[in-house]
Amino acid sequence: MVKIYFHTNYPKDLTHAISLVHSLQFLKEYEIERRSIVDPINYDKSVVFLFDHSKKKVDLITEALYDSGYRIFAFKLSSAEKIDPFQLGLKLMELWSKVLSKIDTETIPFIYTYSYQAKNLKKVK
Repeated sequence: MVKIYFHTNYPKDLTHAISLVHSLQFLKEYEIERRSIVDPINYDKSVVFLFDHSKKKVDLITEALYDSGYRIFAFKLSSAEKIDPFQLGLKLMELWSKVLSKIDTETIPFIYTYSYQAKNLKKVK
């Protein structure tokens, strides 16, 4: 089973909605959690969703998690932008099948980014 961790900056209602959708799975393939600290023991079976505020590359925290072996989806958010929970939810639902595809096919660490304007996930590493 893959554990999908959403950082606590993600809206609670959004992560709860995704968790409810996944509770309909016949075979439990994914477990959704919202937390600030990721268990380093199971990094090979974990995926992390977080916000990344770096303008060009990725934040140091994102880079450190990647170097530790995590698979990461980072929402690119400029320091001037505010989180719009509704738009974020729509974007995440639009990309969710692509997210699951990446989780299922790529077992080595990666960083994918996305934003409000993104039509696809962008692989950074």
